[in-house]
Amino acid sequence: RQRQMCIRDSIIKGEENTIDTISEDGVKITIKEIRDKEEVPTCKAVWSKNEVSYSLIGKMEVEDLKKIVEYMKF
Repeated sequence: RQRQMCIRDSIIKGEENTIDTISEDGVKITIKEIRDKEEVPTCKAVWSKNEVSYSLIGKMEVEDLKKIVEYMKF
């Protein structure tokens, strides 16, 4: 399967680091932080379920993103 480049992939710039991998309702979620020149980092949660890939991306602290993921229904 070929990966398609999304617009967000070309807009988000900086050093990307995997911060954590957590499991919620049997789904493995990778938490990443992208550091750039701004004070608040861009964070993203990435997971797959039923052969569909999902991403949740936003300007927030890692702990805030983890709280959002904890309350999501998978």
